[in-house]
Amino acid sequence: MISLSNASPMLAAPSTATTGRDHEGMGATGRHRALQWAVVDVVFWAALTFLFAGQYWVFSGLNGHRVPFTATLLDQLGMWVPCAVLAPLVALLTVRVRFGEGRRLRATAAHVCAAVAFAVLGGAAMGVLDWLTPGQAGPTPLAGAVGRGIVGGFTGYLLVYALIVAAVQALAYGRESRERQVAAARLQSQLADARVHALTTQLQPHFLFNTLNAVSALVRSNPAQAERTIGRLSDLLRYTLASVTDAWSTVRDEARFLGKYVEIQQARFGDRLGVNLDIDPDAEDGLVPRLLLQPLVENAIRHGIAPRAAAGHIDVRVWRDADHLRMVVRDDGAGLLPSGIREGIGLTATRARLREAYSDGYEFTLSPRDGGGAIAVVTVPYRSASVRLVGGDRRANETVAAAAMAYRETQPV
Repeated sequence: MISLSNASPMLAAPSTATTGRDHEGMGATGRHRALQWAVVDVVFWAALTFLFAGQYWVFSGLNGHRVPFTATLLDQLGMWVPCAVLAPLVALLTVRVRFGEGRRLRATAAHVCAAVAFAVLGGAAMGVLDWLTPGQAGPTPLAGAVGRGIVGGFTGYLLVYALIVAAVQALAYGRESRERQVAAARLQSQLADARVHALTTQLQPHFLFNTLNAVSALVRSNPAQAERTIGRLSDLLRYTLASVTDAWSTVRDEARFLGKYVEIQQARFGDRLGVNLDIDPDAEDGLVPRLLLQPLVENAIRHGIAPRAAAGHIDVRVWRDADHLRMVVRDDGAGLLPSGIREGIGLTATRARLREAYSDGYEFTLSPRDGGGAIAVVTVPYRSASVRLVGGDRRANETVAAAAMAYRETQPV
């Protein structure tokens, strides 16, 4: 059974103030990320060292002059240890000096100088390591070992530098591309919410006008009932005004709102109107555009029940079907006109809001019902309110509000 008590109040948006604890958290995250990259750097160059050492060890065995694996490993350490030390500096330079539009000449000059420095430093470090390794440099003096390392490793280190720059550039562009996609999707969602806000705002005067008509019909005939109905109307107005800050609502709150709306209409039609609400408990937490069910029921009352003197009945059923929400509104009233369906403001705005909220991921049909009357069916993806950020990011909310204002100004009054 659905409770018809007042809808729960809107939750306030969380504060976006940055505290000292937030700064500590961001610092810890930065240190953790730096540690991760340091581990990746060491593991990568260590793996490369063992790979080349194993290759030379196998090759020496095939030539019949087997060299101990430790000797080939020490030889390769002289080549790749400088790369492991200098690679983070190259990556940092690559991130800061990019080959973007209008910056190619500056970036090229910077990387040419950095590549030469990388090759010279790497070769010098290799020469020193070879000189320090027993049995590697022989009687060669340190200066000679350094010079031999620079000359012998110059082209190799230039190639390594180019490969590091290419890898970092590829990773950076890939990350930026993903960030742009996420930002575009977020903006698309914000604009869709803004259009839903604007369309809901268009629907509010239509709803208020029709509801006031229902109340005015009771003022002379039943003043006491009219007074009670005005009290219910105030509850409805509070709910509709909440759509200024949030265009979405749960099925539970929609059912409560619909219950109060039905009470107003029953005060007007009396025994001529019977309404049954059947809401699946599994669907109550689902999110839908605010004021989605009310226009469907209003259409059934206005075009199905009101035109005839006999009593009529409306069945409203909402249930969850796997990953979808299904909403059905049936009436046994006058049915659709022979000339076809003519949608008014309520149904037109509802269809437009569904299109903005779900793009092509929804279904909305209005068709004749077997045995008389009409049936409206709405199917949308199920989205749980329990996993949605209530209030959201303040900057995102401001963006949505501004977009809603701009969109609303373009719409006819």
